[in-house]
Amino acid sequence: MMHNIPYLEKNSPQGRPPLLWHLRQAPEEACERIIQTTGCLPATAAVMAARGLTRMTALRKFLHPSVKNLPHPDSISDLSRASERIVQAVFNREPIMIFGDYDADGVTSTALVYGFLLRVTPEVRFHLPHREKEGYGLKSSHIPDFARSGIRLIITVDCGISSHDAVLEAGKNGMDVIITDHHRPGDHLPDASAIVNPQRPDCRSGLRELAGVGVAFYLVMAIRKKLREAGFWQEGFPEPPLLQETDLVAIGTVADLVPLTGINRILVHAGINAIRKNPRPGIQALCRVAGISCEDLDSEAIAFRLAPRINAAGRMAHPEIATRLLCASSVEEAMPMAMELDRLNGSRQDEENRILLPIENCLKENPALSRQPALILHSEDWSPGVIGIVASRLVRRHHRPAILIATRGENGQASGRSIPGIDLYKSLSHCRSLLEQFGGHTMAAGFRIQPKNILSFQKEFCSLMTSHKDIIGQPPAFIADALITLDDLCPELLDEIQALGPFGMENPAPLFVARHLEVMGNTAMGSDGKHRRLLLRQAACIRVRRVTAVVFGAGKNAFFPHHLDTILFRIRKGWGKDEAVQIQIEAWC
Repeated sequence: MMHNIPYLEKNSPQGRPPLLWHLRQAPEEACERIIQTTGCLPATAAVMAARGLTRMTALRKFLHPSVKNLPHPDSISDLSRASERIVQAVFNREPIMIFGDYDADGVTSTALVYGFLLRVTPEVRFHLPHREKEGYGLKSSHIPDFARSGIRLIITVDCGISSHDAVLEAGKNGMDVIITDHHRPGDHLPDASAIVNPQRPDCRSGLRELAGVGVAFYLVMAIRKKLREAGFWQEGFPEPPLLQETDLVAIGTVADLVPLTGINRILVHAGINAIRKNPRPGIQALCRVAGISCEDLDSEAIAFRLAPRINAAGRMAHPEIATRLLCASSVEEAMPMAMELDRLNGSRQDEENRILLPIENCLKENPALSRQPALILHSEDWSPGVIGIVASRLVRRHHRPAILIATRGENGQASGRSIPGIDLYKSLSHCRSLLEQFGGHTMAAGFRIQPKNILSFQKEFCSLMTSHKDIIGQPPAFIADALITLDDLCPELLDEIQALGPFGMENPAPLFVARHLEVMGNTAMGSDGKHRRLLLRQAACIRVRRVTAVVFGAGKNAFFPHHLDTILFRIRKGWGKDEAVQIQIEAWC
């Protein structure tokens, strides 16, 4: 068993808390074996060994993720039953409704299933709820409209696992419901025709980490197989390949912050390659307005450039525009929608800051509030669409769970985020008697609550958090993969590190450490000057005389001493011919 070596740097600048970091241990013999087998650089070998990639078979699979290694669809409970019912609806020309969610996972799930079924039947439609007017998930109130439209089969994607009443109401109106979801189920499952959810207690697929769009992809695979067995695909109407559809899976998976390991990493890797080689018109248009190249797209670009724009539709307007974008047949058709998403994303950023700044001022003026084990705040003036992002920013700054409640209307809409070690969904389940509805995951969840119950909820939830006082308020330690010098930086190292991606949850981009550097230059970056660009040198280095470092979000008045004892950084592609590699500093002292 490998152990990390902890370091505590006490000379952090500007009153910053001491810098705590751990260095993963890489067995020397494992590093040598990796170098001999792969021919990689020592720094890359150190990263792989430190992350436990020491068995050559596992290492080769990791370096070459392939859809051939995807688990078989039959391993998921109810998937066969669900696909059989859908194929029956296709042959009988029954009207089908795809019901999705308003976030990027739900939008991509909807576009994936709708787009595939549209190839095999004209009798398919989709509906995504308006966040404020309809709220999350399939509800009984949706059923009358669907019944009047003649719908016979409802397929939920990225939602439905808590829609007990809606499923019963659908049955009364002669409709079957197939639920595909990845959120944790409650104590009882809805009485649906089929429930495809790897989180089911009786599902032994081992695919619990799939995003909603990953579950939707498996559904489409199963439908295609059933149609093949029924002799549906014929000359002139060939069986469609599904590899290209992984582009949607990649976007939804990265956006939903599920672990980028195992099957998710395989799917995202395939999807990024699909976008690079043959992007669909909607993604081309979205990349254009986001100022990125499809050919250079990676998981970071999805997370910070594409996903926020797709999410902006559901946060600030209606998610249908994002779904229509992803289903567009030409770039010309897609561009106006992409431009609208870009505009909505700008509005989202403004609204986010409008909510966050008064909260931070309130916390400064009320130190006792900022010391609560959880930040639980509410206001009638908040937009429900952005409170989840604001909660995330509060968690990063204050290192404790944050729950914001927008109290417009009869029920407050809440969105919460947690820290490692505190299961938010489980904590909410202990408060369920005070909630109207709740759902989510370990690190993120949402619920509805009557305003009269908010104070009682605050007390009960904070009482639960007292058992976690050892981790609340503690900045997380950085986990570094290898100690290197600036001489180790080169284009080959960048290429080898990028091969360890796609990066994301539980597979972060490698974090390196360098010691004893001089700051040769310090200039502002960005339109508002909140980022910094440094020029660094390391006296012991011979090959690399100096390197450019960027520090995002450092602040306009960030102070960097002439000498930096320690920097924690990631390597990234540089700008221009003269700068193949630059570094992105995450912490320093």
